[in-house]
Amino acid sequence: MAKLNQIIAVVSGKKSRAEKFITDVHHGWKADRLTGISRTYQPLDDEGDKFPDEKRDVQLKVTDSLKKIAKEMADFYDVVATQETGNTKAKANIVLDDGTIILSDVPVGVLLFLEKQTTDLRSLIQKIPTLSSDKSWNWDENRNCYVTIPEMTIKTQKVPEVIVKYDATPEHPAQTELITLDKTIGKWATVHFSGAIPVKERDEMLERVEKLQDAIKKAREEANSIVVEDKKIGEEILQFVFGKSK
Repeated sequence: MAKLNQIIAVVSGKKSRAEKFITDVHHGWKADRLTGISRTYQPLDDEGDKFPDEKRDVQLKVTDSLKKIAKEMADFYDVVATQETGNTKAKANIVLDDGTIILSDVPVGVLLFLEKQTTDLRSLIQKIPTLSSDKSWNWDENRNCYVTIPEMTIKTQKVPEVIVKYDATPEHPAQTELITLDKTIGKWATVHFSGAIPVKERDEMLERVEKLQDAIKKAREEANSIVVEDKKIGEEILQFVFGKSK
């Protein structure tokens, strides 16, 4: 009996080891290792030449290789079966630091899924457009968006005007000059609209999703800490496939 998180920690290693073992065995199945030979020479008469016997034993037997494969793979099968059976029983509540229960009895597979989803949610929230800080915004129920109070600006127009630089005298006419003046002709009332949200609202979302992330991680750790029963399936499976050992 072991905890589920202990089983999870060894599954990957056993998988890699089993795959490498099978690859090595397969590469070792070479004809010159699987075959043997015995040759003896018998001259036709007693005075004929003598030659030494030749012998090469079988170095590798397929049945022996299959026994080793079955042993290695059975261990891997058993560990995976133990993990997956444990996963069906591993559950935990998602609880915030203040004790608020978001969800109850959530399977560990769902918790893993939610971990990934909340990471994506956090990235999404960080990119939410927010209202510019250089304006004062208010929610407008009628327009269903944020608006600013009207900003008043003046509208001007270039107007030519003659000014007298020197009055006329009996000796000289008046001296005048044509200039252009900016004359106020009206006022603009500008209202800005925005579909963005306040920075504070965005930051509160970030805070909530981060609290949820922490709670989900804790729930996953709790779910994976359950004690699981060892499952033995490998021997029966591989014995069926390869047959009983000779």
